Amino acid sequence: MTSNQAPRIIIIGGPPASGKSTLAEWLAREFHLPLLSRDHFKETLMDTLGSPDTDRSHELGAAAYAILALMQQQLIDAGVGAVIESNFQRGISEKDLLPIVPRTRMVAIYCQIEKEVAKERFVERAESGDRHPGHHDTKPEKVEELEESLDTGQYDPLELGIPYLIVDSTNGYKPDEHEILQFIVDKTGV
Repeated sequence: MTSNQAPRIIIIGGPPASGKSTLAEWLAREFHLPLLSRDHFKETLMDTLGSPDTDRSHELGAAAYAILALMQQQLIDAGVGAVIESNFQRGISEKDLLPIVPRTRMVAIYCQIEKEVAKERFVERAESGDRHPGHHDTKPEKVEELEESLDTGQYDPLELGIPYLIVDSTNGYKPDEHEILQFIVDKTGV
């Protein structure tokens, strides 16, 4: 397989409530690629197995990461690209992505957001009722977890040796949608 035939993989990462899902859904439509979202897998597991507390939610989150890794590997093996969205964790998530880098045209986009805006969005999203209740995001300790993860850089760009673009999603996307598309095309080809 030549490099321009290798599957295009677009990684979308960043902290919770940073606009990753919205951006990933849009890019999947723009590039006609399947969307692999860890939260979609996790929420299906929560619906099937239940998520009575935060410990169970974390266990199902780990299982969702394993499913995400399996699905991305199977798509790559079939020569199919994808948009892969999650709150990837620096120093942990690389192990699932590094093996497929040489076989793909991979780029990463990281949504970055001001800490106070992230907290506000997280709380608003939790209180809106739109978020699956199995995440238990209305519990006060979840905001503390978010603050700690932002302070420690847990959701910073992964070390994959691929082109990445940091997008400030505090108020819209900067760079804007056109520039994001151009980055992807420039780095992965048509």
